[in-house]
Amino acid sequence: KGMSGEVLSQFGNVFLAGQYSGSGTLKIERAKLSWNAREGSRQETIEKAELVRIEWFHGSRAQQLKCVLKGGLSVRFEGFREKDFDRIDE
Repeated sequence: KGMSGEVLSQFGNVFLAGQYSGSGTLKIERAKLSWNAREGSRQETIEKAELVRIEWFHGSRAQQLKCVLKGGLSVRFEGFREKDFDRIDE
């Protein structure tokens, strides 16, 4: 692996907020964020070049990480604890 594939942080039991895809694992790498469902083949990848900003907020069940993308779209991940905030470096 090169530096681009280095996993900086990894979080288990994370859900795609607002979607019924089950829990999965969110990996934060230097060049991207990637989420893979624990069951099934659902995946979500966000390239750093497409990311405008990251926002933390309190969701209905747990803390959420909102990724705002170029073009105004956003993807939300849910299932974090407050102490996870410090582990994610923009």
